[in-house]
Amino acid sequence: MLCISRITDDVYSQKFGNGHNKFYIELRCNNTTTSDICSKCIDKTGKVQHSRKFNHGTINEPIPDISHIYGSKWYHDSVKKYGTPSNESIEFAEKYQRDARKGFSDLPVLHLTLPLPTPKQVKSKRSKPTIEKTPYSVVNSVANKLVQIDISSPTHLETKMEELDGCQIEYVKLTPFDHNGTTYFKDSKNKLYKKIKDKIGPYVGKFENHSIIDVPDSDDESALD
Repeated sequence: MLCISRITDDVYSQKFGNGHNKFYIELRCNNTTTSDICSKCIDKTGKVQHSRKFNHGTINEPIPDISHIYGSKWYHDSVKKYGTPSNESIEFAEKYQRDARKGFSDLPVLHLTLPLPTPKQVKSKRSKPTIEKTPYSVVNSVANKLVQIDISSPTHLETKMEELDGCQIEYVKLTPFDHNGTTYFKDSKNKLYKKIKDKIGPYVGKFENHSIIDVPDSDDESALD
């Protein structure tokens, strides 16, 4: 059976209405286990939200108040401070929430109850239409280009952002990589990430000696816990 631990990944983080502060997407651990929780999810002493060690609870129970995952008490309190996320971000979060909770239908999917803000119209002689950019739209735009780019060229940019007001962004080039009939994304350090419908999935290990080695992600903040 699959582990029922609730986790998240910074790759899928979304922004509040102010376009700066972010929240996380609900995911289910995909490790197989003979019990409810796998060995990698037993330790819940981490303090970094997107670390596997942070205690987000399990998918068959309510999200803890301190979790920064969509639908938590912290999330709803933050909407009042940072603004309502875009419709695209909300739909993106709820899709992943439903996928994570498949098989546990008794737990309701939480929906945003606050009204969406009415956009203001500004008249200008030389005004140009603006397109609201969200992390979700960036992921989609990059994914749509995959069929147009040579497979040897970098096709994805992974964004890592600290939860501080002064953000620093590290860009990591990823290229599609096939191994034993499965396509992954690989970076310059030979680290592999799952490819989920042309999107960047969780880290799975390092490719060495023609095989995938299960080693911790050297760039994961959870290593500091």
